[in-house]
Amino acid sequence: MAASRYSRATGLSMVGIVACVSLWSGCETREMSPSPFHVYSTVDTSSTTVGAIVRFQVWAKGKGERIIDFSRIVVEDPDISVVGKKTVRGEFKDDVGVEFEIAFWDTGSFVLPAYSVDVISATEGSVKRSVSTDPITVTVETVISDPQPTLRDVKPPVPIPMVFPVRLVLSLALILLLLGSLVWLWRKRVSSGKPPEYRHEPLRSPYEIARERLVSLGNHSLSNGHDLRQFYAELSTIVREYLENQYFVRIMEMTTEEIEKSRALITLDDDLMDKLLDVLKRADLVKFARFEPMRERCLDDHETVVTLLDRSRIDWLAPRKNHELEAV
Repeated sequence: MAASRYSRATGLSMVGIVACVSLWSGCETREMSPSPFHVYSTVDTSSTTVGAIVRFQVWAKGKGERIIDFSRIVVEDPDISVVGKKTVRGEFKDDVGVEFEIAFWDTGSFVLPAYSVDVISATEGSVKRSVSTDPITVTVETVISDPQPTLRDVKPPVPIPMVFPVRLVLSLALILLLLGSLVWLWRKRVSSGKPPEYRHEPLRSPYEIARERLVSLGNHSLSNGHDLRQFYAELSTIVREYLENQYFVRIMEMTTEEIEKSRALITLDDDLMDKLLDVLKRADLVKFARFEPMRERCLDDHETVVTLLDRSRIDWLAPRKNHELEAV
């Protein structure tokens, strides 16, 4: 029993090995073309219609180690057009070819010329020989089947349905709305941008301002030291502002010593300028050194400043009002 099983298993193994070897041998034989080297051409149909595509194939069978070059097909007939080209492979690896797609644009019998296949030398790289195919005749028929065709009337144009451009209308309306808003805002800004009419009061001269302040200062009480300091502080300020506005010199930023050094900028008589500097120096002593002059001295200084204003007065022309200027 064991021996019979062993013999059966051995037999099955041998059958499998033989089958594998046969299959491998078959594959090897399909690698090489069984036919000798030859070149031929063929078409998928010998009868076609105007404008139809005819596939023209050129094959090189059993090329072996040869190098094959498929050149461009040359057709001199203007009614024949080559519209495509591609490489094709056969059943065996030694079978190679090229396929041309050809269209005919007239009826009749057309001859596809012989096609030359070049065999390239593997060592030298040059053409060893050329093998040409036989010409092929293709019959081209018309696509009209009626033996007595008649011209048909031209069909009228297909009417286009009216489509209301909703999106275009909405876009135009939105643009017009935006433009209207911009115009409205611009007109509103222009109308509200007019400057209001102001009534300009005539400007007061430095003399008038200082004279009014001196009159008010003359009623100031001089009963104690505090009143004296306030009196001279106000008097010094009146003098400095008057000189600055009258002669356009930065007197308010100068000390008394600097004013004395810059006296050439102030067009006053020397005696009047000396009296003015004497008043400013006494005001500095009262403000910073707690000096307390007599009441009569204070009144004399007040009178000196009044005399200064009267002798250095310059009449300023006040500008006229707007309506007077427009009238001119």
